[in-house]
Amino acid sequence: MPYFAPQNVPIKCPNCGTEIIVPVFSIIDAKDMPDAVNALIMGMLNVFQCPRCGTAGMLNVPLLYHHPEKKLAFLYVPGGAGVGDERRQRAIGEMTRAVMSTLPDDHPKGYLLQPREFLALPSMLDAIMEAEGIDKQVLEERRRKGELVDKFLAVLDDPVAFAAVVGEHRDKLDAEFYALLRYARDVARAAGQAKEAERLEQLRQRLLPMTEWGRKELAYDKAVAFLRGQPDRKQFLDRLLAAENEQEVEALVRVARPLADYLFFQLLAERIKEAEKAGQDEEVKRLEALRDRVLQITEEVDRETQKAVDAAAELLRRILSAPDLDKAVEENLEHIDDVFLFVLSSQLRQAEAEGLTEIAERLGKVWEAISRRVQPEVPPELAIIEELLSLPYPEGTLQYLESHRERITPEVVELMDVLAQDMERQGLTDAAKRIREVRAQALAVTATPVRS
Repeated sequence: MPYFAPQNVPIKCPNCGTEIIVPVFSIIDAKDMPDAVNALIMGMLNVFQCPRCGTAGMLNVPLLYHHPEKKLAFLYVPGGAGVGDERRQRAIGEMTRAVMSTLPDDHPKGYLLQPREFLALPSMLDAIMEAEGIDKQVLEERRRKGELVDKFLAVLDDPVAFAAVVGEHRDKLDAEFYALLRYARDVARAAGQAKEAERLEQLRQRLLPMTEWGRKELAYDKAVAFLRGQPDRKQFLDRLLAAENEQEVEALVRVARPLADYLFFQLLAERIKEAEKAGQDEEVKRLEALRDRVLQITEEVDRETQKAVDAAAELLRRILSAPDLDKAVEENLEHIDDVFLFVLSSQLRQAEAEGLTEIAERLGKVWEAISRRVQPEVPPELAIIEELLSLPYPEGTLQYLESHRERITPEVVELMDVLAQDMERQGLTDAAKRIREVRAQALAVTATPVRS
């Protein structure tokens, strides 16, 4: 599966002349690089921002969009179609040859020899949107939110101007805006634009407390940070009682769902009795209200989690019963997420533990089919974690860690923590627990000197 990596290109800021290194994509494969397609459509691909003066813009560079399933090739090269420029023709030839080299021998290639050329990039973007089936009205709204991000970045260091922009556009700071902001940050990080990613995160942190939706997201960030300290039930209860608002209570319970168990409610009941004995009527009401709310949230989380797990299990059953596993995985790839992989790995471990050889073998083939399909897009750190999660714990994971000690870098350990936090936010507490257990093994192994 092709992934055409960006090339680091040095440019000079058009405003102040500062030299900047910009990751530049010249080929985008619609099938295997969906994030790059989205970034291009949103105006976030091949962009630069000067670290000195803040000037930002999109580079006017050659770009080839390829959709192998629809046999589409769109080409934009600055200078316009029909210009007999040797350098331009060489660039076109290099891009089309690079794409052809990734295609199977039996895949038609004639359309690549005569790509549809565009005189202007916006025209090609319109054609790409049509090919991707994107509603232009929805996209236009997203683009306006993208422009709003740029507007905020321009006044980030001016408190007065920043407050004015917030006041003018507060109604647009909704869930989609914050999702776009996170997406822009992640795209910048993936492209190696650390300073831009840092500035986007700084903007996000500034905006979070200023809107209702932002405060909800901020509450989840705080809850995840609290959970990193591995609190016990008493600390969890104390933190709930100290919560400043309803958003914090809900975020804490959702993120730390395993702590809201029978022993927790027993501890809370004891607090209520103590308050009753002390004649603290208001405190009794507050504690009882908290108990009722925690119960309500845990029931909601359990329903949502079970629904997601049931859907993943049903999808796995359909794939297992399909005559062609690879084809079934390919057709359902968009539905294969963290929950599905957790269900798959859990059933694989259970089948191996119970000696169900045939079932374990077929589940293993599903895992291999997914790995073959997504492996080129998976960073090496994530690939290591996926291998670990497919092994029985603790013996299999420990053996892998000891045998591949040199591959267990600080980045791998850090990514484990990030993934565990993400699963905790989704209510997948068992999966998060498993990752944290393997992470603890990894820390122990890497801290132990190699025996000579």
